[in-house]
Amino acid sequence: MIHLGLLWYYIYMGPFITPTVEHLTESNTLPYAQRLYDRGSREAILEFLQWNDPNGVYTDTVSKAEGYESLSYDEALIELEGVINELQLDQAEAAV
Repeated sequence: MIHLGLLWYYIYMGPFITPTVEHLTESNTLPYAQRLYDRGSREAILEFLQWNDPNGVYTDTVSKAEGYESLSYDEALIELEGVINELQLDQAEAAV
């Protein structure tokens, strides 16, 4: 038998559980990026940026290995904003 509290959690909170980058597809990348911009942690934003551009230098580990300083939260948001703009442009072009 399912506990009612657990059932309530999955019914009402399930849609707000964000996937990790491993679960992203073309159709949910833009909404995920927008949610990250609104309420993502620095680490989650950096992970997404690195996933989106595997040759980029975003995560602390890659930055350190390449001899760069780590991105701050504000710098990561600026980078993410650029990605969101590109994704929106791609989506608009695909709709035409």
